[in-house]
Amino acid sequence: MDQANKRFLQELTKLVEAQGYRGVLIVPQLFVVQARGEDGNDYTLIINSNTLQAFRFEGKLPLTEKSEVPETVLPKLH
Repeated sequence: MDQANKRFLQELTKLVEAQGYRGVLIVPQLFVVQARGEDGNDYTLIINSNTLQAFRFEGKLPLTEKSEVPETVLPKLH
């Protein structure tokens, strides 16, 4: 992992901690996928890039809906 990525993850950790969370561990090798299943329902998948093991949750993540906020702006954590 290059230095820019490490700095980004350190800053993201500080942002999460500033919201009151402790013991923060950010796993950069996880992918979050939003998809529609064969049943027509929306799902969120979290996939480990090392093992390709996936965890599936029903519904979309609240922050994945299209908005007018540019992608360069970090939303307040909920």
